Amino acid sequence: MTLEARISRRALVHNLQALSERSAPAAVMFVVKANGYGHGTREVSEIAYEAGIRHYGCLEIETAIAVREVVPDPEVMLLAWQFSEHDDLTQLVTHRIDIGVGSHDLLDLVEKAAAHVSEPIRVQLKVDTGLSRNGFPQSDWDSVVARVSRLERDGLLVVSGVWTHIAETSDDTDRQAHHDFEKARHELESTLGRTLFAHLAASSASFRLPEFRFDAVRVGGHAYGIPSFDDVTPADIGLVPVMTLVGDCDPDSDDEWGDVTSVDGGFVDGVPSYATGNVSVTIGGVRHPVLAVLEDEIILGGNPSESTAYLFGDGSHGEQTVREWGDAIGTLGDEITCRIPATIPRRLVD
Repeated sequence: MTLEARISRRALVHNLQALSERSAPAAVMFVVKANGYGHGTREVSEIAYEAGIRHYGCLEIETAIAVREVVPDPEVMLLAWQFSEHDDLTQLVTHRIDIGVGSHDLLDLVEKAAAHVSEPIRVQLKVDTGLSRNGFPQSDWDSVVARVSRLERDGLLVVSGVWTHIAETSDDTDRQAHHDFEKARHELESTLGRTLFAHLAASSASFRLPEFRFDAVRVGGHAYGIPSFDDVTPADIGLVPVMTLVGDCDPDSDDEWGDVTSVDGGFVDGVPSYATGNVSVTIGGVRHPVLAVLEDEIILGGNPSESTAYLFGDGSHGEQTVREWGDAIGTLGDEITCRIPATIPRRLVD
């Protein structure tokens, strides 16, 4: 074994149920981009479906197809929103995938693809409310609404939803974003003559701002037990880390460091080289400082007798959480889990 990512089914189900209860009546849209935040897209999607999740945020069409293969229920909503002229958009109809669209150029691609499929493509329109992340400018919203209304009449697409990302830089900007989203939503729904599926809040806002939840909240890191708030542990908000990263280890010695332990795995396996000197790895319940992260080897201080090293996890073996790793090296915990390549085995555990 080099490294192994153990994925706790129980922890994921717990988190999703806790988040669903907190967000109700809004649904949880479980975000499974970046290989399920490094946890394994197919594995976590199947677990989430069994736990009652019926909305998935997939980012890319390829990811949405992978989810549909393990969650074939046609009533389950899959949303992808990152695509280009190189993607085959006819697959959206084949696999019943909603596509998020936030520019006329992307809408051009959808319109072109719609001419080659037997039924309308399902589109969720994104308006920019301040984050400037792939959304139609508010100044252009009138023309957007007019255009999609025409495309619906022509039978090329059907608008299934409206959404946005917010900047979350201050309470004032959040309130303004909420107001702007409501305005854009009202215009679109009034023109189309029906209520649309609406979502604005991601993990942080879904916790802090109940009035921002609308029909669904997009939950990424929190679902995997990785808090997005500063100075907050998973336990503080009722969550459990889902991934435990473990590796084999052997005693060794070094001219510079003396007695050390070598853990199989290194920066080619996604362990950040800048973890050196900042985090610890636990063996036999004792935390050992990381002295170096090499290409395929992690060097720890100390010379314990046990052979399993816990890099991070839920703390049940005395190890740090991935959020603690992120805090210690100046990054986000979910960025660390996302770094772990698909070549590292994921093993489901209870």
